[in-house]
Amino acid sequence: MAHERRITPERAWPVSTAFRDRVNRLVAAYNAGRMDVVLTFFASDAVLIPADRPGVRGHEAIRKHFAEVFAEHIILVSLKLQRFVATGEVAVQQGRYHRRVPRDRGVENQFGECEAFWRRQPDGHYRITTLRFSTAALSDVPGGTEDATKMQR
Repeated sequence: MAHERRITPERAWPVSTAFRDRVNRLVAAYNAGRMDVVLTFFASDAVLIPADRPGVRGHEAIRKHFAEVFAEHIILVSLKLQRFVATGEVAVQQGRYHRRVPRDRGVENQFGECEAFWRRQPDGHYRITTLRFSTAALSDVPGGTEDATKMQR
């Protein structure tokens, strides 16, 4: 029988802290419209699956996607990590996001879930290989309006 290596939260915590910092830097770069910095978080063959647009693959397609998003002034208000697992060369993060999307009649608050798969690259750095977003109606947010309001803070 093969030996299964299980990572306990205590063993995963230092890596989790490092990834929280990386995610915070990614969100800050996104909100600042720093395309050059945002792209450094993605592997060259990464796949991005937005909630409201077709999925794209590779740096150039991801660059085009974010250029469109930045032009629309969409702001990622928060990205809260809920689960994180790292096993050597691969890490998976799951979380919830809140973003503000300008509309003709004001700003629409959108909430949803995200999932990112990170892989250690030949240069030793972890980069996103797949990033997927899904939207949720306010009624789908656990706790409804109350939890959604907490996410806005």
